[in-house]
Amino acid sequence: MHLHHHCLVVKDMDEALKIFCDRMGMKLISRKSGFAENNEVAFVEESKTGHRMELFSRDNGSGKLDHIAYIVDDVDKTFNELRKKDGLEVDTEPFTLDQYNVRIAFLKDSNGFRIQLVKYL
Repeated sequence: MHLHHHCLVVKDMDEALKIFCDRMGMKLISRKSGFAENNEVAFVEESKTGHRMELFSRDNGSGKLDHIAYIVDDVDKTFNELRKKDGLEVDTEPFTLDQYNVRIAFLKDSNGFRIQLVKYL
């Protein structure tokens, strides 16, 4: 398991990309719509470290951390192991997003932070 990205909720995707790409020097990796109604998802990458950040547009809010994502070898197995540990609870059972060719699940820690488990298929 290794850290893959963190996700910030933004209210205006164009403005967020202007800030992170044009002003902060990050590179746009992908931008897609259709994950949910009126929502967009974009990935940007910091060129020196390769760290990725997901920007998720949401009408009902911005300025918060939505989740921290970890790449795992097996989402279901890792999810079932972690859900038994103290301080972690189930947020969203494992499921596949066919349009992104990825299997994901979410846990929540005792501070309320969501932890995403990711496996690209």
